[in-house]
Amino acid sequence: MILVSLLSIIKLLLDLVFSILPSLPAFPDSLSSSIEYVLNIIFDTASLIGLFVHLDTVRVLLPLAILAINFNRIYQIVMWIIKKIPALSVK
Repeated sequence: MILVSLLSIIKLLLDLVFSILPSLPAFPDSLSSSIEYVLNIIFDTASLIGLFVHLDTVRVLLPLAILAINFNRIYQIVMWIIKKIPALSVK
């Protein structure tokens, strides 16, 4: 019940935020081209890293590294959710 009400409040807030977005001004072309230039530099560098490490290896190890670094926080969140389920009676 609590989880449902929290999710409905989050949905309401997101609907409110996204209802404002159509009234935003257009994105400037100069800023768009600058962002595209920076992203091109980043992805060109990523291909340079591919000379030393296979990108398939990076695709596997990067999420595992993020998971290992944040393991304690993820464990706390999962346990909090499990404790909220009364049928499991986990303390």
